[in-house]
Amino acid sequence: MSNLRTEKYAWGRRRKRNRVPLSSSSVNRARVRVRQLLRIWMPDGWEPIDTAWVAAIALIFVVIYLALRPVDDTFAYEKFLSLKPNEMGDTLAGLFSALAFIGIITTVSMQAKELKAQRLELALTRLEFEGQKEATKDMARSLKAQADTSEGQLLRSNQDEAFELLQERLKKIRRYNLTHISPKWTILRDKGHAGRDEFQVDLRTTPQENLPIDDEIRRISRGFMEHSYYIAQRHRRNEITSYPNTDVYVTKLKQLIEDALELKVQLSEGNGVWLDETELDTMLEFIEDFLKSPVWERSK
Repeated sequence: MSNLRTEKYAWGRRRKRNRVPLSSSSVNRARVRVRQLLRIWMPDGWEPIDTAWVAAIALIFVVIYLALRPVDDTFAYEKFLSLKPNEMGDTLAGLFSALAFIGIITTVSMQAKELKAQRLELALTRLEFEGQKEATKDMARSLKAQADTSEGQLLRSNQDEAFELLQERLKKIRRYNLTHISPKWTILRDKGHAGRDEFQVDLRTTPQENLPIDDEIRRISRGFMEHSYYIAQRHRRNEITSYPNTDVYVTKLKQLIEDALELKVQLSEGNGVWLDETELDTMLEFIEDFLKSPVWERSK
């Protein structure tokens, strides 16, 4: 009973794997042997040339069968040998025509398979090229990102250097305002004021300690604009009695302001706004107009 169950179990398991029941072990061994021979003969599977070989062998067997078939108390090949040369040639031509037809069919099948393999290879090559293209794009994006990062770092470094240089030039303007003597104008005092009839006015702003550099430059700008406007107004009213004979102070101050403002294009947006709040650009316009006005020589 146990042996019967084991056989049923083995048969059922083998049937599930091979899909067909095995009648005997000898048939199974023969089938395995045939499969091994087919794998040795056709390692890449069934090829068109295999079909040609099978067709040629089948044709040979058919010819042998027909040659050995008895016809009119004799074999067919004996009757073939007794044919006339032209009839024998026609028979052989028919035989070799069949072989040639098999060869043509085989050649066409092989070419079709090669073309299919070439198309598959071209498709794989195209996919590989697309993969390389994507990889190249990724590399280009990575290099661009690195270049942008390096360029951004370089830009920020240049902006920081420009801002440091700007502060040095603003400090030069402040030192120049403190250390150099401004030209003076002698102006008549308004009636009703006690003291001397004349007083002097210059362009220099009184310094104030402990101010940030931007606030100090803003004071210098506003002071210069107020003083220059006051002098021009008094000049139009003919209330100036003494004029300076040189504009070296104002010209030098103008040059220092231009040197500072030329750095604006190299600054960051925030530092550019910081420079605008010092009102140096407005002061420069006042200086250019003031240098062109007739306040540097005695009005007739």
